[in-house]
Amino acid sequence: MTRSNLSSSNVSLPFVPELDEPARRALQAEIAAAHELEVRFRDTASGGGATPLLTVIPAGVFEMGSTEQEFGHRPSEGPVHYQQIAEPFALGVYPVTAEEFAEFTRATDWRWRSDLITTQGRHPVINIRHGEAEAYCEWLSEQTGQ
Repeated sequence: MTRSNLSSSNVSLPFVPELDEPARRALQAEIAAAHELEVRFRDTASGGGATPLLTVIPAGVFEMGSTEQEFGHRPSEGPVHYQQIAEPFALGVYPVTAEEFAEFTRATDWRWRSDLITTQGRHPVINIRHGEAEAYCEWLSEQTGQ
């Protein structure tokens, strides 16, 4: 099973701020098990290349934003409001690494601009534009069928 199976569940939407850490972890494990996944998993790429480590994010309601009293508050972060995640999904645990992005560059003949500093190996990929990140995500979806 893969993350595409993370769809509607029989679990009612919890109010996440009221859950303590063990309860949040239990909910995450329950959702993963319901979809025959581990809490953290990797999809399988058709070419066998590296794929990002993903984690299951349960559906639920949470508080989003910050108050003016919070350190580092920016006006665009207020007011605090409730936000709902209607369906569980999977999210990358870490930033995409240069190694993972290199799979994309080899498969698509995408080339770095010569004026950019790049990273290698397990370091986060840097100096890519929004459109390039979207192209990577589209390619990864094709590779994993997700």
